[in-house]
Amino acid sequence: MVEIPAQTLTARMSAAAFDAYALQPERRERRLELIAGEVHEVVTNPVSSIVTARLITFLGVYLLDHDIGELTGPDGGYAFGEERYIPDIAFMRHEKRRAVNAVEGYVAAAPDLVVEVLSPGNTHDELRMKLATYLAFGTVVWIVDPARRRVEVATPGRAPRELRDGDTLSGGEVLPGFALAVAEIWPASLQVAPGATP
Repeated sequence: MVEIPAQTLTARMSAAAFDAYALQPERRERRLELIAGEVHEVVTNPVSSIVTARLITFLGVYLLDHDIGELTGPDGGYAFGEERYIPDIAFMRHEKRRAVNAVEGYVAAAPDLVVEVLSPGNTHDELRMKLATYLAFGTVVWIVDPARRRVEVATPGRAPRELRDGDTLSGGEVLPGFALAVAEIWPASLQVAPGATP
Protein backbone atom coordinates (compact mmCIF):
# COMPACT_ATOMS: atom_id res chain seq x y z
CA MET A 1 0.00 0.00 0.00
CA VAL A 2 1.24 3.50 -0.85
CA GLU A 3 1.79 6.18 1.80
CA ILE A 4 -0.97 8.74 1.33
CA PRO A 5 -1.84 11.87 3.28
CA ALA A 6 -3.61 11.24 6.60
CA GLN A 7 -6.70 13.23 5.58
CA THR A 8 -7.42 10.78 2.75
CA LEU A 9 -7.28 7.73 5.03
CA THR A 10 -10.61 8.43 6.74
CA ALA A 11 -12.56 7.62 3.57
CA ARG A 12 -11.95 5.89 0.29
CA MET A 13 -10.26 8.08 -2.27
CA SER A 14 -12.35 9.38 -5.17
CA ALA A 15 -11.10 9.10 -8.74
CA ALA A 16 -10.69 12.89 -8.96
CA ALA A 17 -8.63 12.99 -5.75
CA PHE A 18 -6.56 10.04 -6.96
CA ASP A 19 -5.84 11.68 -10.32
CA ALA A 20 -4.63 14.83 -8.58
CA TYR A 21 -2.54 12.76 -6.16
CA ALA A 22 -1.01 10.36 -8.70
CA LEU A 23 -0.06 13.06 -11.22
CA GLN A 24 1.91 15.21 -8.80
CA PRO A 25 5.51 15.56 -10.02
CA GLU A 26 7.01 13.50 -7.18
CA ARG A 27 4.74 10.55 -8.04
CA ARG A 28 4.81 10.54 -11.84
CA GLU A 29 7.37 7.73 -11.95
CA ARG A 30 5.37 5.48 -9.60
CA ARG A 31 2.87 2.95 -10.93
CA LEU A 32 -0.26 3.65 -8.90
CA GLU A 33 -3.69 2.04 -9.22
CA LEU A 34 -7.02 2.93 -7.61
CA ILE A 35 -8.92 -0.26 -6.77
CA ALA A 36 -12.26 0.13 -4.99
CA GLY A 37 -11.15 3.49 -3.63
CA GLU A 38 -7.81 2.26 -2.29
CA VAL A 39 -4.41 3.27 -3.66
CA HIS A 40 -2.09 0.41 -4.61
CA GLU A 41 1.42 0.57 -5.99
CA VAL A 42 2.33 -1.98 -8.66
CA VAL A 43 5.58 -3.60 -7.58
CA THR A 44 8.03 -5.19 -9.97
CA ASN A 45 8.68 -8.94 -10.06
CA PRO A 46 11.45 -10.56 -12.16
CA VAL A 47 9.44 -13.53 -13.48
CA SER A 48 6.31 -11.54 -14.36
CA SER A 49 8.53 -8.89 -15.97
CA ILE A 50 10.21 -11.49 -18.22
CA VAL A 51 6.88 -13.05 -19.19
CA THR A 52 5.41 -9.60 -19.88
CA ALA A 53 8.37 -8.73 -22.11
CA ARG A 54 7.98 -11.98 -24.06
CA LEU A 55 4.27 -11.35 -24.63
CA ILE A 56 4.91 -7.75 -25.72
CA THR A 57 7.44 -9.11 -28.22
CA PHE A 58 5.00 -11.64 -29.70
CA LEU A 59 2.17 -9.11 -29.83
CA GLY A 60 4.47 -6.44 -31.26
CA VAL A 61 5.59 -8.70 -34.10
CA TYR A 62 1.94 -9.43 -34.89
CA LEU A 63 1.12 -5.70 -34.94
CA LEU A 64 4.01 -4.96 -37.30
CA ASP A 65 2.22 -7.15 -39.85
CA HIS A 66 -1.32 -6.11 -38.79
CA ASP A 67 -1.33 -2.37 -38.11
CA ILE A 68 -4.68 -2.30 -36.33
CA GLY A 69 -3.77 -0.68 -33.03
CA GLU A 70 -1.19 0.03 -30.37
CA LEU A 71 0.20 -1.64 -27.27
CA THR A 72 1.04 -0.12 -23.93
CA GLY A 73 3.33 -1.80 -21.42
CA PRO A 74 3.47 -1.87 -17.64
CA ASP A 75 3.40 1.93 -17.32
CA GLY A 76 0.24 2.54 -19.36
CA GLY A 77 -2.71 3.52 -17.15
CA TYR A 78 -6.42 3.46 -17.97
CA ALA A 79 -9.54 4.90 -16.35
CA PHE A 80 -12.49 2.52 -15.92
CA GLY A 81 -15.15 4.74 -14.43
CA GLU A 82 -13.94 5.46 -10.88
CA GLU A 83 -11.19 2.84 -11.10
CA ARG A 84 -7.62 3.44 -12.32
CA TYR A 85 -5.67 0.39 -13.50
CA ILE A 86 -2.24 -0.22 -14.99
CA PRO A 87 -2.38 -3.59 -16.76
CA ASP A 88 0.90 -5.24 -17.67
CA ILE A 89 -0.07 -5.00 -21.34
CA ALA A 90 -3.00 -3.34 -23.07
CA PHE A 91 -4.07 -3.17 -26.70
CA MET A 92 -6.31 -0.48 -28.18
CA ARG A 93 -7.44 -0.22 -31.77
CA HIS A 94 -6.30 2.87 -33.69
CA GLU A 95 -9.77 4.36 -34.11
CA LYS A 96 -10.46 4.24 -30.37
CA ARG A 97 -7.03 5.58 -29.46
CA ARG A 98 -7.34 8.52 -31.87
CA ALA A 99 -10.71 9.43 -30.38
CA VAL A 100 -9.18 9.65 -26.89
CA ASN A 101 -5.96 11.49 -27.81
CA ALA A 102 -4.59 11.36 -24.24
CA VAL A 103 -1.16 12.87 -23.64
CA GLU A 104 -0.70 12.19 -19.93
CA GLY A 105 -2.45 10.51 -17.05
CA TYR A 106 -4.85 7.59 -17.27
CA VAL A 107 -6.41 7.05 -20.71
CA ALA A 108 -10.14 7.70 -20.44
CA ALA A 109 -11.20 4.76 -22.61
CA ALA A 110 -11.17 1.03 -22.05
CA PRO A 111 -8.63 -0.92 -24.11
CA ASP A 112 -9.82 -3.76 -26.31
CA LEU A 113 -7.53 -6.26 -24.57
CA VAL A 114 -5.61 -6.28 -21.30
CA VAL A 115 -3.04 -8.77 -20.09
CA GLU A 116 -2.47 -9.21 -16.36
CA VAL A 117 0.64 -11.26 -15.54
CA LEU A 118 0.35 -12.59 -12.01
CA SER A 119 3.08 -12.11 -9.44
CA PRO A 120 3.25 -13.13 -5.76
CA GLY A 121 1.92 -9.73 -4.63
CA ASN A 122 -1.43 -10.13 -6.42
CA THR A 123 -4.40 -11.01 -4.23
CA HIS A 124 -7.36 -13.07 -5.40
CA ASP A 125 -9.89 -10.39 -4.33
CA GLU A 126 -8.00 -7.61 -6.08
CA LEU A 127 -7.70 -9.64 -9.28
CA ARG A 128 -11.37 -10.65 -9.36
CA MET A 129 -12.45 -7.05 -8.76
CA LYS A 130 -10.31 -5.84 -11.64
CA LEU A 131 -11.52 -8.67 -13.88
CA ALA A 132 -15.17 -7.79 -13.22
CA THR A 133 -14.46 -4.15 -14.06
CA TYR A 134 -12.59 -4.99 -17.27
CA LEU A 135 -15.42 -7.22 -18.48
CA ALA A 136 -18.07 -4.63 -17.58
CA PHE A 137 -16.26 -2.18 -19.88
CA GLY A 138 -16.16 -4.68 -22.76
CA THR A 139 -12.46 -5.52 -22.46
CA VAL A 140 -11.08 -8.98 -23.20
CA VAL A 141 -8.71 -10.15 -20.47
CA TRP A 142 -5.81 -12.60 -20.48
CA ILE A 143 -4.73 -13.55 -16.96
CA VAL A 144 -1.30 -15.11 -17.25
CA ASP A 145 -0.11 -17.26 -14.33
CA PRO A 146 3.60 -18.08 -14.72
CA ALA A 147 3.73 -20.17 -11.52
CA ARG A 148 1.08 -22.58 -12.86
CA ARG A 149 1.85 -22.09 -16.58
CA ARG A 150 -1.79 -21.22 -17.24
CA VAL A 151 -3.62 -18.50 -19.17
CA GLU A 152 -7.23 -17.65 -18.37
CA VAL A 153 -9.05 -15.97 -21.24
CA ALA A 154 -12.06 -13.92 -20.15
CA THR A 155 -14.29 -12.45 -22.85
CA PRO A 156 -17.37 -10.31 -22.07
CA GLY A 157 -20.54 -12.41 -22.28
CA ARG A 158 -18.74 -15.74 -22.51
CA ALA A 159 -17.53 -18.37 -20.06
CA PRO A 160 -13.82 -18.04 -19.24
CA ARG A 161 -11.41 -20.55 -20.73
CA GLU A 162 -8.22 -21.87 -19.14
CA LEU A 163 -5.33 -22.70 -21.42
CA ARG A 164 -2.19 -24.63 -20.57
CA ASP A 165 0.89 -25.98 -22.31
CA GLY A 166 -0.26 -27.80 -25.44
CA ASP A 167 -3.01 -25.23 -26.07
CA THR A 168 -2.90 -22.21 -28.37
CA LEU A 169 -3.71 -18.67 -27.27
CA SER A 170 -5.81 -17.01 -29.97
CA GLY A 171 -6.35 -13.31 -30.56
CA GLY A 172 -10.01 -13.95 -31.35
CA GLU A 173 -12.00 -11.01 -32.69
CA VAL A 174 -9.67 -8.47 -31.06
CA LEU A 175 -6.46 -9.65 -32.76
CA PRO A 176 -7.59 -11.60 -35.85
CA GLY A 177 -5.05 -14.18 -36.95
CA PHE A 178 -2.90 -13.95 -33.82
CA ALA A 179 -2.00 -17.38 -32.45
CA LEU A 180 0.63 -18.30 -29.88
CA ALA A 181 1.43 -21.66 -28.33
CA VAL A 182 1.01 -21.27 -24.58
CA ALA A 183 4.31 -23.09 -24.03
CA GLU A 184 6.07 -20.27 -25.94
CA ILE A 185 5.02 -17.72 -23.33
CA TRP A 186 7.30 -19.12 -20.63
CA PRO A 187 11.04 -18.47 -20.51
CA ALA A 188 13.32 -21.52 -20.34
CA SER A 189 14.29 -20.58 -16.79
CA LEU A 190 10.70 -20.79 -15.48
CA GLN A 191 10.05 -23.62 -13.05
CA VAL A 192 6.53 -24.92 -12.39
CA ALA A 193 5.33 -24.23 -8.86
CA PRO A 194 5.23 -27.28 -6.54
CA GLY A 195 1.91 -29.09 -6.84
CA ALA A 196 1.04 -27.51 -10.21
CA THR A 197 0.84 -29.71 -13.28
CA PRO A 198 1.97 -28.38 -16.65
